[in-house]
Amino acid sequence: MKSFKSQVSSFKLSTILYLASCILYLVSVSDADAAYKIYLKNGSVIKGVSYYEKSKGEIKFYFEGGMIGIPETDILKIESTEEPVKDVKASKELSEAVEAERRVSPPVADITKETPEPKTRPDEINKILEEISQKETELKKVEGDLLTTKVRIQALYSKSVKGTITSEERSMLQQNMVKKRKLEDDKKRLEDELKALYEKKGQLTK
Repeated sequence: MKSFKSQVSSFKLSTILYLASCILYLVSVSDADAAYKIYLKNGSVIKGVSYYEKSKGEIKFYFEGGMIGIPETDILKIESTEEPVKDVKASKELSEAVEAERRVSPPVADITKETPEPKTRPDEINKILEEISQKETELKKVEGDLLTTKVRIQALYSKSVKGTITSEERSMLQQNMVKKRKLEDDKKRLEDELKALYEKKGQLTK
C-alpha cells in the first residue's frame, strides 16, 4: 500500500517538474519572433508563443520547438505583442480557402465591348428627302400666295389713299391684311422646318 502511494507521489512530482521545465523553456525563448504572451491565473507568464488555437476547452500554444496545451480555465489573458489577438487556426483556414479559390477560379475576361453605332439606313435618308421636297413645295406655294396678297393690298391701299375705294374693297383690304400676316407666319414656320431637316440630313450622311 505504501509502495503504491509512493508511486503516485513520484508520478505527481515528475509531472510538476515536467510542466515547470516547459514553462521555463518558454520563458527563456527570445521575444524577437514572438507574437503572443500568455498570462496564467497563477501569476506565470509564458513568452515566445508564435500562435495558438482553441480546441475543446483547451488552448494549444505553438512556439519554436514544440507545442503545449493548457486548460482554458487556467489562462488569465492572451496578449499580442505584434498584432491583435486572433484565432490563428481560423485565419489559416481562411487564407488557404482564398488561395485555393484564386488557383481554381480563372481570371475574368473583360468582355465589355463598345456598342457600335447603328448604321444609317437608306430609308431614313429617303424619308427625310421626301419631307424636304414636300416642305419646299409648300413654301413655294405660300411665297406665291404671299406675293399675290401683297400686290392686292398695294392696289387697294392706293385706292384708299386716293379716296376711290369702295366699302367692299375696304373689306377686301382688311381681309388681305389678315391673310398676309398668316402667310408670313406660315413662311417662317416652313423655313424653320426645312432648316432642321437639312441639318438632320447632314448628320445622317456624315
